[in-house]
Amino acid sequence: MKKNNLPLGSALSQQQLTQHLIKHSPITIMVADARDGRLIEVNNQACQNLGYQREELLEQYIPNLVSIYHQKNNGWAERIAWYKEQGQIMFQTEICCKDNSLLPVEINLSYISDETHDYIIGFVRNITQHKRNEQLKDNERHILELIAKGNTSFTQILLSIIKFAESQQAGMSCSILLLENGILNHTAAPNLPDDIVTAIGGMKIGPDASPCGSAVYYKQRVIVENIQASPLCTEFYDVMLRHNFIAWWSEPILDSNGEILGTFAMYHNESCSPNKHEINLIHAMANFVAIAIERERMAIQLERSSFEWTQAMDKFDDVIYLLDKERRLVRANQAFYQMINANEENCIGRVINELIHPDGEKMPCPVCQAQAEQRDDVIVMEADHPDNPRGRPTEFTIKMIRDKSNAVAGIVMKSHDLSLSRQLEQQHRLSTTAFESIAEGIEAKRHADLLQQAGCQEGQGYLYSRPITAGEITNVWLKPTLNNRVPCTAE
Repeated sequence: MKKNNLPLGSALSQQQLTQHLIKHSPITIMVADARDGRLIEVNNQACQNLGYQREELLEQYIPNLVSIYHQKNNGWAERIAWYKEQGQIMFQTEICCKDNSLLPVEINLSYISDETHDYIIGFVRNITQHKRNEQLKDNERHILELIAKGNTSFTQILLSIIKFAESQQAGMSCSILLLENGILNHTAAPNLPDDIVTAIGGMKIGPDASPCGSAVYYKQRVIVENIQASPLCTEFYDVMLRHNFIAWWSEPILDSNGEILGTFAMYHNESCSPNKHEINLIHAMANFVAIAIERERMAIQLERSSFEWTQAMDKFDDVIYLLDKERRLVRANQAFYQMINANEENCIGRVINELIHPDGEKMPCPVCQAQAEQRDDVIVMEADHPDNPRGRPTEFTIKMIRDKSNAVAGIVMKSHDLSLSRQLEQQHRLSTTAFESIAEGIEAKRHADLLQQAGCQEGQGYLYSRPITAGEITNVWLKPTLNNRVPCTAE
């Protein structure tokens, strides 16, 4: 700790004590003439933060240093009048340093007067870290939104993560390497030279493989401040120095179960180790990549499940579809789209009433009522019901999908054509009488098999032939019979 010697003497005057406290305060303190903003007193911390010697800083004017006054086109006079009225004010702005960089600060200004002069005293707090944390949180929200919405490609999300990380420090490049079959390969490295990408890609993992290979092996962060002094970088020494990369940091990417997925790497053009902000940054970036990977895997799994569901449901003649709790269409089989004569692209996400009853309900639809009331039900509609979309006797099954709290999360719908079962029932009744029956409308072999099992031996329908004209009847059925007739001879 630096020792500050107090003036010699038996006691300090109030003025001496005040001057000592101001000079050695860890907070930046500046005193200015209220008339023109010229600095008349500054402490050591002000010189250190702004990069000036004391004599240089005392030649400066607040309107030239503080950006808020530049934005107001030299509005010092009007602001001083307001400060005088308020007495004390606090605001955030930026101060221009000697090297022309802008330092984010929070300033607490007080207006004071004595008998001859008016002064402005500013207590200035460096809020660089606070601003960095705010920016980090804003970008975290942005990246998480990209991942959550699902309309941004996996590659673009990774590039967005790298873009943000690289914006935090000049002279740094980043890359993402993912593990596959024991090998690390680059998945994203937009600003890393090609020869470095080639050299690092395809590396094996191991305790001494490289900073990335070692980070994956141990599932721990690996920091190499200077590759010239690290045995982990021997293989990559030449290619790294060729592009002036001196430090190499690597953070393991772990999924929610702690399994290793890969590594997030940072390459710096100077020898350095991470500060607290940089540790938080590289850790956050690795976490974002892990979330993006798990989101991508989930999307692939959902797509595969959707394909399998479609393949299975399309094999049913019954109309089957899934609604969300707001009765919007989520998924349906081909029989559904055939029923309403529409395609998937024009239906998904629309309220079911718009699809089933495009012209409105002729009368209160019992199926729609059951859905709206969120109750399980089985409803039979006859063919002549005005709200029956199939125009055939149909059995509708409504089943609620409930979450763990028993709240409705969706609705599964199935409509079953009763025409065939009705015909089978009739056929069965007729088979118990002296009458023979002929089944009509047989369109598939499974229909014919069911009829035969019910005792019906005669039938007609598309399975056997499409409708034909009178001429076709003569040519196909009667003509061969007439040609093969045996002439009768008179005795």
